[in-house]
Amino acid sequence: MERIVANGGCWVACEPLPIFDILCDFEGWRTWWPAELRVRKVEMAAGITGSAVHLGARRRKTVCRVEAMDPPHALTLRRTSGPVRGRMLWRLEPQEGGTLVTLSMDLEITGFLPRLLAGLTNAQAAEQRRVGQMLHGLKRLAETP
Repeated sequence: MERIVANGGCWVACEPLPIFDILCDFEGWRTWWPAELRVRKVEMAAGITGSAVHLGARRRKTVCRVEAMDPPHALTLRRTSGPVRGRMLWRLEPQEGGTLVTLSMDLEITGFLPRLLAGLTNAQAAEQRRVGQMLHGLKRLAETP
């Protein structure tokens, strides 16, 4: 299996709780997640942990499940199906005048054909780009009055 590690962070000019609320509004992901990871369906679980978000287009489907949460400081998601699986960890650290938001992804590409394509398309760079897109989208939404 090929491993992908992608990380990023940004400073957001608001407290952690509103940012955490945006992260837990899975239907709202449609407005700030990258287009190729579009939300197709949301299955809510009591208490959020265990909730599932179905993402992607026809051939690139994946499911993200909420594995753990520590409101308003951390949200851990696990990609449980599709060719790219693994953990996504959002951390929110209060800072003077705002919040430091970090996203860390530790993923594995499964299956022969997806691994082959990942080598040809530079999956590491693509996931790193998505981290930046997600952080930018979250910052834009959180800082919009």
